Amino acid sequence: RMQCPPDFVAVAAITLVGSIIGTRCGIHPKQCDDWLVMPNLWGGAVGLPSTLKTPSLNEALKPLMRLEVEAKKNFDAESEQHEIDLKESQARKEALKADMSKAAKGKASKSMETIKKEMLELEELEKPVMTRYKSNDATIEKLSELLNENPNGLLLFRDELVGLLAGWEKPGRESDRAFFLEAWNGDGSHTTDRIGRGTIFTEHLCLSLFGGIQPSKLTKYLIQSMNGLENDGLIQRLQLLVYPDEVKNWTLVDIAPDLEARERAFSI
Repeated sequence: RMQCPPDFVAVAAITLVGSIIGTRCGIHPKQCDDWLVMPNLWGGAVGLPSTLKTPSLNEALKPLMRLEVEAKKNFDAESEQHEIDLKESQARKEALKADMSKAAKGKASKSMETIKKEMLELEELEKPVMTRYKSNDATIEKLSELLNENPNGLLLFRDELVGLLAGWEKPGRESDRAFFLEAWNGDGSHTTDRIGRGTIFTEHLCLSLFGGIQPSKLTKYLIQSMNGLENDGLIQRLQLLVYPDEVKNWTLVDIAPDLEARERAFSI
């Protein structure tokens, strides 16, 4: 319907599926070795302005948006239940404190030891965590928190990848590039220590990356990758980087979306 290169939709869909699988499973490329590879992928769509990169990528990512809507509904329901359970727990604590005061005065029907035991048996309620699937912009500290709460991994989607790459070169952001290089493997861990945030231990550092980029802006990073001193393997990690030929003989197509095909994609 959009008359865009199919490559844009294809690489976005493959990267999307890889990000959803994340750390849920791994692949052993060798039969005897313990080498483990996660299906975590980085990709990008290279194209000139007006080649319909953005609308085609957004269309490919629609299944992820539906998952996020469902996750938000579940989170809201769990949060509501958590508030009720929290009030019940607080009421029980207050009742036990009142019994403890009576026991100290010798007026309680239960012994102090029994009250203390019941107080220790009260479970600390865990606050609900919303399942996240993607982010569009986040600091590495926030990404560490999100990955700690979502150990299966996340997709970082940027409409313009060059904005993310340029951000890593700003003063004070030198560690961001190293963080992303480590997150590409998908099977590592990461510990962040900050005065304000404290210590965040991320057991599974798995981050997928995808976005669009213009050819002229990509050239700079390709030149860097050819320089031995500056080649850290960043561009090579974009395994699904495509630069398709432009569609020729463009024609206006105005037909209804194939809802059956869309539902098949959503169900997968």
